[in-house]
Amino acid sequence: MHTVENYLEYLKEAYLIFNLDRFSDKAKESLKSPRKAYAYDLGIINSVKFKISPDLGRLLENLVAIELLRREEEFYYYKTRDGKEVDFAIKEGLAIAQLVQVCYEISDKTTRNREINSLIKVAKETGCNNLIILTWDFEGNETIKGKDIVFLPIWKWLLPAP
Repeated sequence: MHTVENYLEYLKEAYLIFNLDRFSDKAKESLKSPRKAYAYDLGIINSVKFKISPDLGRLLENLVAIELLRREEEFYYYKTRDGKEVDFAIKEGLAIAQLVQVCYEISDKTTRNREINSLIKVAKETGCNNLIILTWDFEGNETIKGKDIVFLPIWKWLLPAP
């Protein structure tokens, strides 16, 4: 295990990957939780990952992580005690200002329910009402279980603010 940690540290020092911590109000819990790793270059993922088919959702999520870094946001991933996870919790000051889910294709009912239910569960835990699901091409606004959710194509989210 120590060797794996060393290699991961070398990859971070070479600016090939970066880690994302789990959000927690308790520093000890955040440090003990596993970190998510993202690549600075999406080409690295395609060159080293064993795959049968392209994992476009994972690539899209990695792209969002890179953009949040570029925007110099303070962000984490959020996981509830019962295992519901939101890809990105953007923090401003002491509070979570925005929750972001990334989903390449939202038209499948099972996928849609999983993404929305996780987002709503975390929104209730954090008190955050700024909820967004980034998709490849779906756009819309919906109110689900009393929470307003914005669905936005990734390309629109990537555009600079006017």
